[in-house]
Amino acid sequence: MEPDPTIDPLTFRASPGGAVSVILDPRKVFLSPYDRNLNMKNNSKPSDRQMTDNPRVLIIGAGVSGICMGIQLLRHGYRDFRIIEMSDDVGGTWLDNTYPGCGCDIPSMLYSFSFAMNANWSRKYAPQNEILDYFRKCVDRFSLRDHIQFQSAVERAEWHDDNKHWDVTLKTGEVIRCNILISAVGQLSRPQLPAIEGIASFAGPLFHSARWDHSFTPGGKRVGVVGNGASAIQLVPELAKQAEQVAVFQRSPNWILHRHDHRYPWGWRQLNRLLPGFARFQRWMMYLFFELRILCYNRRTALNRAFTGWSRRRMQRAAPPHLRDQLIPT
Repeated sequence: MEPDPTIDPLTFRASPGGAVSVILDPRKVFLSPYDRNLNMKNNSKPSDRQMTDNPRVLIIGAGVSGICMGIQLLRHGYRDFRIIEMSDDVGGTWLDNTYPGCGCDIPSMLYSFSFAMNANWSRKYAPQNEILDYFRKCVDRFSLRDHIQFQSAVERAEWHDDNKHWDVTLKTGEVIRCNILISAVGQLSRPQLPAIEGIASFAGPLFHSARWDHSFTPGGKRVGVVGNGASAIQLVPELAKQAEQVAVFQRSPNWILHRHDHRYPWGWRQLNRLLPGFARFQRWMMYLFFELRILCYNRRTALNRAFTGWSRRRMQRAAPPHLRDQLIPT
Protein backbone atom coordinates (compact mmCIF):
# COMPACT_ATOMS: atom_id res chain seq x y z
CA MET A 1 0.00 0.00 0.00
CA GLU A 2 1.42 3.39 -0.99
CA PRO A 3 1.58 5.99 1.79
CA ASP A 4 -0.79 8.91 1.50
CA PRO A 5 1.40 11.97 0.73
CA THR A 6 -1.32 14.34 1.94
CA ILE A 7 -1.03 13.24 5.56
CA ASP A 8 0.91 15.75 7.63
CA PRO A 9 3.10 14.07 10.25
CA LEU A 10 2.92 17.10 12.52
CA THR A 11 0.08 18.46 14.60
CA PHE A 12 0.64 21.76 16.37
CA ARG A 13 -1.32 22.60 19.49
CA ALA A 14 -1.29 25.99 21.20
CA SER A 15 -1.99 26.31 24.90
CA PRO A 16 -3.67 29.33 26.53
CA GLY A 17 -0.27 30.47 27.77
CA GLY A 18 1.08 30.74 24.26
CA ALA A 19 3.25 27.64 24.33
CA VAL A 20 3.13 25.32 21.35
CA SER A 21 3.55 21.56 21.53
CA VAL A 22 4.19 19.24 18.64
CA ILE A 23 2.58 15.83 18.28
CA LEU A 24 4.29 13.46 15.90
CA ASP A 25 3.15 10.09 14.64
CA PRO A 26 6.34 8.06 13.92
CA ARG A 27 4.47 6.09 11.29
CA LYS A 28 3.88 9.31 9.33
CA VAL A 29 7.26 10.99 9.68
CA PHE A 30 8.02 10.62 5.99
CA LEU A 31 4.52 10.87 4.54
CA SER A 32 4.31 14.55 3.68
CA PRO A 33 5.77 15.50 0.26
CA TYR A 34 8.45 17.68 1.83
CA ASP A 35 9.63 15.09 4.31
CA ARG A 36 9.68 12.35 1.69
CA ASN A 37 11.93 14.43 -0.55
CA LEU A 38 14.09 15.46 2.38
CA ASN A 39 14.51 11.85 3.41
CA MET A 40 15.89 11.02 -0.03
CA LYS A 41 18.53 13.72 0.39
CA ASN A 42 19.71 12.32 3.71
CA ASN A 43 20.64 8.80 2.68
CA SER A 44 24.32 9.55 3.24
CA LYS A 45 26.57 7.56 5.53
CA PRO A 46 26.05 8.11 9.24
CA SER A 47 29.43 9.79 9.66
CA ASP A 48 28.43 12.42 7.08
CA ARG A 49 25.24 13.49 8.85
CA GLN A 50 25.64 12.95 12.58
CA MET A 51 25.52 15.80 15.12
CA THR A 52 24.80 18.62 12.68
CA ASP A 53 24.64 22.08 14.25
CA ASN A 54 20.96 22.49 13.38
CA PRO A 55 19.36 19.10 12.78
CA ARG A 56 16.03 18.76 11.04
CA VAL A 57 14.69 16.64 13.94
CA LEU A 58 15.52 17.09 17.62
CA ILE A 59 14.50 14.53 20.24
CA ILE A 60 14.55 15.38 23.95
CA GLY A 61 15.45 12.38 26.07
CA ALA A 62 17.42 9.18 25.50
CA GLY A 63 15.16 6.95 27.52
CA VAL A 64 13.02 4.17 26.09
CA SER A 65 10.87 6.46 23.91
CA GLY A 66 13.79 8.52 22.64
CA ILE A 67 15.77 5.40 21.81
CA CYS A 68 12.81 3.91 19.94
CA MET A 69 12.20 7.10 17.95
CA GLY A 70 15.88 7.45 17.03
CA ILE A 71 16.15 3.85 15.90
CA GLN A 72 13.00 4.17 13.80
CA LEU A 73 14.43 7.23 12.06
CA LEU A 74 17.64 5.30 11.29
CA ARG A 75 15.71 2.28 10.06
CA HIS A 76 13.91 4.55 7.60
CA GLY A 77 17.22 5.93 6.35
CA TYR A 78 16.86 9.31 8.04
CA ARG A 79 19.97 10.60 9.82
CA ASP A 80 19.55 14.34 10.18
CA PHE A 81 18.53 14.25 13.83
CA ARG A 82 19.96 14.64 17.29
CA ILE A 83 18.92 13.36 20.72
CA ILE A 84 19.47 15.61 23.74
CA GLU A 85 20.03 13.74 26.99
CA MET A 86 20.66 15.34 30.39
CA SER A 87 22.41 12.26 31.84
CA ASP A 88 25.74 10.75 30.83
CA ASP A 89 24.20 7.55 29.46
CA VAL A 90 21.04 6.20 27.85
CA GLY A 91 18.22 4.41 29.63
CA GLY A 92 16.12 7.12 31.26
CA THR A 93 14.26 5.72 34.24
CA TRP A 94 16.27 2.48 34.09
CA LEU A 95 19.47 4.48 34.44
CA ASP A 96 18.25 6.60 37.35
CA ASN A 97 16.32 4.01 39.37
CA THR A 98 18.71 1.55 40.99
CA TYR A 99 17.00 0.84 44.32
CA PRO A 100 17.01 -2.75 45.66
CA GLY A 101 14.46 -4.91 43.90
CA CYS A 102 14.01 -2.46 41.03
CA GLY A 103 12.42 -4.08 37.98
CA CYS A 104 9.52 -3.88 35.57
CA ASP A 105 5.94 -4.97 36.27
CA ILE A 106 5.46 -5.80 32.58
CA PRO A 107 6.83 -9.13 31.27
CA SER A 108 10.20 -8.68 29.58
CA MET A 109 8.95 -10.26 26.37
CA LEU A 110 6.51 -7.36 26.09
CA TYR A 111 8.73 -4.66 27.56
CA SER A 112 11.08 -4.73 24.59
CA PHE A 113 11.08 -3.52 21.02
CA SER A 114 9.27 -5.69 18.48
CA PHE A 115 12.08 -4.98 16.00
CA ALA A 116 14.80 -5.96 18.48
CA MET A 117 13.50 -8.86 20.51
CA ASN A 118 15.72 -10.33 23.19
CA ALA A 119 15.75 -14.12 23.36
CA ASN A 120 17.93 -14.26 26.44
CA TRP A 121 15.89 -12.68 29.23
CA SER A 122 16.78 -14.38 32.50
CA ARG A 123 13.32 -13.99 34.04
CA LYS A 124 9.73 -13.35 33.08
CA TYR A 125 10.09 -9.96 34.82
CA ALA A 126 13.68 -8.84 34.31
CA PRO A 127 15.52 -6.74 36.92
CA GLN A 128 16.66 -3.15 36.32
CA ASN A 129 20.26 -3.91 35.39
CA GLU A 130 19.18 -6.42 32.73
CA ILE A 131 16.64 -4.00 31.24
CA LEU A 132 19.20 -1.20 31.13
CA ASP A 133 21.72 -3.52 29.47
CA TYR A 134 19.12 -4.41 26.82
CA PHE A 135 18.49 -0.78 25.87
CA ARG A 136 22.22 -0.03 25.82
CA LYS A 137 22.74 -2.91 23.41
CA CYS A 138 19.91 -1.63 21.20
CA VAL A 139 21.60 1.78 21.04
CA ASP A 140 24.91 0.21 20.01
CA ARG A 141 23.35 -2.32 17.65
CA PHE A 142 21.67 0.42 15.61
CA SER A 143 24.62 2.88 15.89
CA LEU A 144 22.44 5.41 17.67
CA ARG A 145 24.98 6.62 20.23
CA ASP A 146 26.69 8.95 17.73
CA HIS A 147 23.43 10.88 17.43
CA ILE A 148 23.11 11.53 21.18
CA GLN A 149 24.38 14.67 22.91
CA PHE A 150 24.86 13.71 26.55
CA GLN A 151 24.91 15.89 29.67
CA SER A 152 22.74 18.48 27.97
CA ALA A 153 19.55 19.72 29.60
CA VAL A 154 16.86 21.67 27.76
CA GLU A 155 15.85 24.93 29.40
CA ARG A 156 13.16 26.10 26.99
CA ALA A 157 11.83 25.65 23.47
CA GLU A 158 10.27 28.40 21.38
CA TRP A 159 8.23 27.89 18.20
CA HIS A 160 8.51 30.48 15.41
CA ASP A 161 5.43 30.22 13.28
CA ASP A 162 6.69 32.56 10.57
CA ASN A 163 9.70 30.38 9.67
CA LYS A 164 8.23 27.10 10.94
CA HIS A 165 11.12 26.19 13.21
CA TRP A 166 11.95 25.65 16.87
CA ASP A 167 14.69 27.36 18.84
CA VAL A 168 15.67 25.01 21.66
CA THR A 169 17.85 26.54 24.36
CA LEU A 170 20.02 24.32 26.55
CA LYS A 171 21.06 25.23 30.08
CA THR A 172 24.58 25.82 28.75
CA GLY A 173 23.21 28.62 26.57
CA GLU A 174 23.53 26.67 23.33
CA VAL A 175 20.63 27.21 20.94
CA ILE A 176 19.65 24.44 18.54
CA ARG A 177 17.31 25.19 15.64
CA CYS A 178 15.14 22.40 14.29
CA ASN A 179 11.92 21.91 12.35
CA ILE A 180 10.57 18.93 14.27
CA LEU A 181 10.80 18.73 18.06
CA ILE A 182 9.91 15.45 19.73
CA SER A 183 9.52 15.26 23.49
CA ALA A 184 10.57 11.88 24.86
CA VAL A 185 10.83 13.15 28.43
CA GLY A 186 9.67 10.68 31.04
CA GLN A 187 8.44 11.25 34.57
CA LEU A 188 9.68 8.28 36.60
CA SER A 189 13.24 9.61 36.75
CA ARG A 190 12.23 12.92 38.35
CA PRO A 191 11.88 12.60 42.13
CA GLN A 192 9.09 14.35 43.96
CA LEU A 193 9.69 14.65 47.68
CA PRO A 194 6.59 14.97 49.87
CA ALA A 195 5.95 18.25 51.68
CA ILE A 196 6.18 16.91 55.23
CA GLU A 197 6.51 19.38 58.06
CA GLY A 198 9.87 19.04 59.78
CA ILE A 199 11.39 16.80 57.10
CA ALA A 200 14.39 19.11 56.74
CA SER A 201 15.35 18.52 60.37
CA PHE A 202 15.43 14.72 60.05
CA ALA A 203 18.91 13.66 61.14
CA GLY A 204 19.10 10.24 59.47
CA PRO A 205 19.65 9.26 55.84
CA LEU A 206 16.94 10.78 53.62
CA PHE A 207 16.59 10.21 49.89
CA HIS A 208 14.13 9.39 47.11
CA SER A 209 14.06 5.87 45.68
CA ALA A 210 14.97 7.32 42.25
CA ARG A 211 18.16 8.71 43.82
CA TRP A 212 19.10 5.67 45.84
CA ASP A 213 22.07 6.12 48.16
CA HIS A 214 24.08 2.93 47.71
CA SER A 215 26.19 3.76 50.76
CA PHE A 216 23.08 3.28 52.90
CA THR A 217 22.85 -0.04 54.74
CA PRO A 218 19.44 -0.87 56.28
CA GLY A 219 20.80 -3.54 58.59
CA GLY A 220 19.74 -2.93 62.20
CA LYS A 221 17.86 0.28 61.34
CA ARG A 222 14.25 1.35 61.55
CA VAL A 223 13.29 2.45 58.06
CA GLY A 224 10.28 4.49 56.96
CA VAL A 225 8.97 4.36 53.40
CA VAL A 226 6.57 7.07 52.23
CA GLY A 227 4.27 5.74 49.52
CA ASN A 228 3.04 2.30 48.51
CA GLY A 229 3.16 2.40 44.71
CA ALA A 230 5.06 0.18 42.30
CA SER A 231 8.49 1.21 43.59
CA ALA A 232 7.53 0.55 47.20
CA ILE A 233 6.09 -2.85 46.31
CA GLN A 234 9.49 -3.81 44.92
CA LEU A 235 11.61 -2.03 47.51
CA VAL A 236 9.93 -2.81 50.83
CA PRO A 237 10.44 -6.62 50.73
CA GLU A 238 14.16 -6.08 50.06
CA LEU A 239 14.47 -3.64 52.97
CA ALA A 240 12.56 -6.00 55.25
CA LYS A 241 15.21 -8.69 54.72
CA GLN A 242 17.82 -6.55 56.49
CA ALA A 243 16.20 -3.73 58.47
CA GLU A 244 15.18 -4.05 62.10
CA GLN A 245 11.79 -2.56 61.25
CA VAL A 246 10.13 -1.14 58.13
CA ALA A 247 7.17 1.22 58.40
CA VAL A 248 5.17 2.09 55.28
CA PHE A 249 3.23 5.35 55.24
CA GLN A 250 0.43 5.18 52.69
CA ARG A 251 -2.34 7.51 51.59
CA SER A 252 -4.65 4.79 50.31
CA PRO A 253 -4.40 1.01 49.89
CA ASN A 254 -3.49 -0.63 46.59
CA TRP A 255 -4.55 -3.86 44.96
CA ILE A 256 -1.56 -6.20 45.11
CA LEU A 257 -1.51 -9.56 43.35
CA HIS A 258 1.15 -12.15 42.75
CA ARG A 259 2.89 -11.54 39.43
CA HIS A 260 4.02 -15.15 38.97
CA ASP A 261 7.63 -14.31 38.24
CA HIS A 262 10.06 -17.11 37.47
CA ARG A 263 13.44 -17.73 35.91
CA TYR A 264 13.64 -18.91 32.32
CA PRO A 265 15.56 -22.21 32.19
CA TRP A 266 18.53 -22.54 29.87
CA GLY A 267 16.67 -24.78 27.46
CA TRP A 268 13.81 -22.30 27.15
CA ARG A 269 16.22 -19.49 26.31
CA GLN A 270 17.90 -21.67 23.69
CA LEU A 271 14.53 -22.33 22.05
CA ASN A 272 13.91 -18.59 21.93
CA ARG A 273 17.30 -18.02 20.36
CA LEU A 274 17.19 -20.84 17.80
CA LEU A 275 13.51 -20.49 16.91
CA PRO A 276 12.68 -16.77 16.56
CA GLY A 277 9.06 -17.63 15.85
CA PHE A 278 8.83 -19.32 19.26
CA ALA A 279 9.77 -16.10 21.09
CA ARG A 280 7.45 -14.01 18.93
CA PHE A 281 4.59 -16.44 19.62
CA GLN A 282 5.13 -16.00 23.36
CA ARG A 283 5.09 -12.25 22.93
CA TRP A 284 1.80 -12.33 21.06
CA MET A 285 0.19 -14.64 23.61
CA MET A 286 1.27 -12.36 26.45
CA TYR A 287 -0.02 -9.35 24.55
CA LEU A 288 -3.42 -10.95 23.99
CA PHE A 289 -3.64 -12.06 27.61
CA PHE A 290 -2.90 -8.60 28.97
CA GLU A 291 -5.18 -6.89 26.48
CA LEU A 292 -8.08 -9.19 27.30
CA ARG A 293 -7.48 -8.73 31.02
CA ILE A 294 -8.75 -5.17 30.72
CA LEU A 295 -12.25 -6.70 30.70
CA CYS A 296 -11.71 -7.52 34.36
CA TYR A 297 -11.21 -3.84 35.18
CA ASN A 298 -14.41 -2.50 33.60
CA ARG A 299 -16.34 -1.34 36.63
CA ARG A 300 -19.85 -2.44 37.44
CA THR A 301 -19.64 -5.59 35.36
CA ALA A 302 -20.09 -9.16 36.52
CA LEU A 303 -16.54 -10.00 35.46
CA ASN A 304 -15.15 -7.07 37.42
CA ARG A 305 -17.09 -8.04 40.54
CA ALA A 306 -15.82 -11.61 40.29
CA PHE A 307 -12.22 -10.46 39.76
CA THR A 308 -12.45 -8.01 42.67
CA GLY A 309 -13.77 -10.71 44.99
CA TRP A 310 -11.06 -13.15 43.94
CA SER A 311 -8.37 -10.50 44.44
CA ARG A 312 -9.69 -9.52 47.85
CA ARG A 313 -9.70 -13.14 49.05
CA ARG A 314 -6.08 -13.60 47.95
CA MET A 315 -5.02 -10.46 49.80
CA GLN A 316 -6.94 -11.53 52.90
CA ARG A 317 -5.02 -14.80 53.00
CA ALA A 318 -1.68 -12.96 52.74
CA ALA A 319 -2.32 -9.93 54.98
CA PRO A 320 -2.13 -10.10 58.80
CA PRO A 321 -5.66 -9.96 60.27
CA HIS A 322 -5.04 -6.71 62.18
CA LEU A 323 -3.88 -4.93 59.01
CA ARG A 324 -6.46 -6.12 56.50
CA ASP A 325 -8.62 -3.01 56.80
CA GLN A 326 -5.60 -0.81 56.11
CA LEU A 327 -4.10 -2.90 53.30
CA ILE A 328 -7.08 -4.03 51.26
CA PRO A 329 -9.08 -1.53 49.15
CA THR A 330 -12.80 -1.40 49.76
